[in-house]
Amino acid sequence: MKVLVADDNVIVRMGLTKLLREIAEVDEVYEAGDGQEAIDVSKKVLPDIVLLDVRMPRLGGLDALPVLSERSKVIMLTSLDDRSTIAMAMERGAAGYLVHGSIDSNQIAGAIATCLQGGLVLGPEAV
Repeated sequence: MKVLVADDNVIVRMGLTKLLREIAEVDEVYEAGDGQEAIDVSKKVLPDIVLLDVRMPRLGGLDALPVLSERSKVIMLTSLDDRSTIAMAMERGAAGYLVHGSIDSNQIAGAIATCLQGGLVLGPEAV
């Protein structure tokens, strides 16, 4: 499967990319530094899953989400855990909402598998 990681924090992107490459089902990993770049990359590579941050420069994740969710399953992966942001993400097409720092590689792999099978993934903060 193809996964796109969209986060403006280079360290977060690098860490997620490394983690994703260790998941057997993941064949290709792409990166984007903001929502507009995520849209541009997704049009070219058609990822199965997008891991999308909420706050990014140029175009934030919540604004990019409706476009990205037309082609791919999108899991919001962010540090924000406020109810209004979570509700807005779900309304705009997110298939999941996870707060990083409280999840490990097995949980990310499970979340990806669940979303690909049509399920909804919510971390404890989002519930």
